[in-house]
Amino acid sequence: MQCLEDTIAGLIRKCIGCGLCTEHCPSYRHGGLDPHRMMTQREGDILDCIICGTCSRVCDSTDPLTVMKSLMYLRRKDEFPDHFERTGYIHPMEDCPSRYELDPSWDSEGIHIMPGCVIRAKAPFLEYASAVALRSIGIGCLELEGNGCCIRPAQFMAMSAEDKLSYKRDMVANASGNRVLALCHGCSEEMNSSSLDVENVIHLLHENLDRLPRLDKKLSVAIEPGCQAEHLLSEMREVVEAIGCTVINDRIGCCGKDTRVSSSLMRERMEECSGCDVIVVGCPKCFTKYDAYPEGMPVMFLTELVAMAVGDVSSLKYHRIPFSVIYLMAQVSVIPIPRNVIIVLSVNSNFDGKNIFRACDSASEAIFCISCSSIFATSSDVSPFTFTDILVVTLSIFISLVFEPSFISKVAL
Repeated sequence: MQCLEDTIAGLIRKCIGCGLCTEHCPSYRHGGLDPHRMMTQREGDILDCIICGTCSRVCDSTDPLTVMKSLMYLRRKDEFPDHFERTGYIHPMEDCPSRYELDPSWDSEGIHIMPGCVIRAKAPFLEYASAVALRSIGIGCLELEGNGCCIRPAQFMAMSAEDKLSYKRDMVANASGNRVLALCHGCSEEMNSSSLDVENVIHLLHENLDRLPRLDKKLSVAIEPGCQAEHLLSEMREVVEAIGCTVINDRIGCCGKDTRVSSSLMRERMEECSGCDVIVVGCPKCFTKYDAYPEGMPVMFLTELVAMAVGDVSSLKYHRIPFSVIYLMAQVSVIPIPRNVIIVLSVNSNFDGKNIFRACDSASEAIFCISCSSIFATSSDVSPFTFTDILVVTLSIFISLVFEPSFISKVAL
């Protein structure tokens, strides 16, 4: 503990008192922690710190983030959870059906993938969507052998700098000199801080703009790269625009993670994203926050948007905020009609109707997938359609051809 206190004292001595850390801190702006006051006077509740790293990104004199994480560790005295020894991830593995139902198939030579704790433990379907997205632009991938937590969380502050560096170097060495890609920017930032070259998925997709699939109809989106990837905002915007989306928001911000100020920050995010068809995020943690927000808007991880552009919407089934009437957003339309029959209208010629069966409610008596190129249908002992059923189907198809999908969504709701 004394070693950690010495580290804190050394970093505080380098502080020049400019206050930039406080000026840019999302927690402070919403009634939370003042990082400068915490560093210099130990005043405030360290648990209000989001650990977003904004303070250190704007500071040229010292490293406020390391001070915040160290103080948080000393306050909570976190022990490594038992599951970390078994899995290598700081988060416990949640019971998510997609873990068993969707196989990302990281089985091609090429870039080595580092999924990260949040995706692997809480949202494994995002790993599947990322595999689909990368294959769609011709990039082969393997899962990085021995990958685990990037050791960014405060629990790891008890480790010495030498042990941390050794841990991270050993992980990256398993790529045998090949490129390493992190699906979480927090992971890539942490690894890069030790001079280890780990790329971020936003940057990789931006490198391949000319290979990205396109939606056949424009989708209005709000983009939120996440606080740790705010500097990649322009790259993320160019990616979603290349796919065929229109970006409607001109402000971005932090989700607040699991802190006291999260509610205020998320209300701010919802306001700046209002009016969009879907929110597209570049951070897995942000995804879990947006997808769990009460009465929130539909959200996609960036790679899910790419996957949808090639007709694979399998991961959407596992979202908490359902896409039951939202496949219609420019790419795929789902219109409920009588007797629990679902009509799926796709305006994308790349769309494979068979993929929708896994994404639709299994309780539906029948599913029709109608795309530009083909018609798929499935039913489970449904009785012959009535005249009303046929009329609604006909009108639904007519509406889809005449009006924009956003209008259909209002009609369907």
